[in-house]
Amino acid sequence: MIKSLELEVSSILHCLSNVENINLYEEDFYTNGDILYLYKAIKGLYFSDGIVTLATLRDYLYSQGKQSLISYLDGIDNTYSAEEVSLLLRKRYNRRVAYELREINPDDENYIFLLQEVMSKYRGGYSFNIKEVYDKTISHIREKSLSMFPIGIEEIDSVIDISPDRYITIGGASGSGKTAFTVFLVDRLCKRYTDRVNILFVSLEMSEVRIMQRLIDLNLKVRLTHENIDKYLDDVLSIREQVSAYPLSIIYSSFNLSKLSLLMQSHINESKRKGLVPICFLDHYGEVVGLDEVSAKLATDKITSLCKNFAMQGGIMIGLTQLRKDLLDKRNKDTFFKPNNSYIMNSQSVEARSDIILHLWRPEHHNIYEVVYEEGDVIHSIDTRNAICLIVDKNRDGVKKDIWLNCDIAINYFEPISEKKYKVYSN
Repeated sequence: MIKSLELEVSSILHCLSNVENINLYEEDFYTNGDILYLYKAIKGLYFSDGIVTLATLRDYLYSQGKQSLISYLDGIDNTYSAEEVSLLLRKRYNRRVAYELREINPDDENYIFLLQEVMSKYRGGYSFNIKEVYDKTISHIREKSLSMFPIGIEEIDSVIDISPDRYITIGGASGSGKTAFTVFLVDRLCKRYTDRVNILFVSLEMSEVRIMQRLIDLNLKVRLTHENIDKYLDDVLSIREQVSAYPLSIIYSSFNLSKLSLLMQSHINESKRKGLVPICFLDHYGEVVGLDEVSAKLATDKITSLCKNFAMQGGIMIGLTQLRKDLLDKRNKDTFFKPNNSYIMNSQSVEARSDIILHLWRPEHHNIYEVVYEEGDVIHSIDTRNAICLIVDKNRDGVKKDIWLNCDIAINYFEPISEKKYKVYSN
């Protein structure tokens, strides 16, 4: 578990990245007196004039005779490089800019230089050099493969772009295999990119032990029980060495929004210090938002905002969500209970902010063992026994399509579907 002080420090950075985040935190969260003072200072500046930056906070601390806290603030600031801090902070200086511009004498021989200096000093987050951004974009396209994390299944990798600045939502009805598929993704990413990623698995439903058992079962290719553990003991010990090297932290707890935001920001900070790409799995939104419908919608909006912010800071965010129970209404039997975005709980903010939304569909779970449907002049016939479909229902990066896989939910294993199960006929 990440230390409390590190979370408190992260909260200050989180508020400076977007001062409106101050509303997520309460005074009783803070145990360190210096951090509490910084929190109160930021909150006071925010409610007095809405302008909160490293510069205005330093000025305020100096005016209050808190020079020692300025050094402390610099230490917090140094969590990032100077360039990262510049990109991180949203500089909302409109009134201060106007004030400083009025202080410049138009008759001064250095007027133009002073004017440019002020405008450069308070350059907002939405101002940029278009040529610089153009060149950066070309480099990004040219080096795209270096920032991608394919999992090794062509059917998935050709459609779903797992890379920084991606917010992916995985939906599914109860029993569809969401957690199993997530464990499979975690295992693949840990194995293939041990030295490149830093993964945080926030489980709000299952303990660390239950998640770890799923990882063991996947690597063992057997459901491990107290009855057969001695039989596989040598393999279990071998797997222990492998899994122990995974760049993975598993946290099992109940979370409110402020704790969740601190956890995500702290993971971003830690990953950047280590030069790794931060990845966060959240299982699942519903466990955070509560049961009241009105508050659930508001909380979901805040959660998806946190998730999007995680991606915007160069992370890969993968969140799980349950689908509404009316998906299984008998009226949907003709479509084999096939899910889509309209069945996401509190779907508006989830659908608006996610870059990719995919749903897990397992007809076999509903006692449907064959699915036949027509698309244009093509008829698809799928044997759904031990099969699952990934329905890509939103994709900012590419196409929307259905991806069928073989699966063994019991051991969290997925692979390309066998040809004998998936047949296509021309009409």
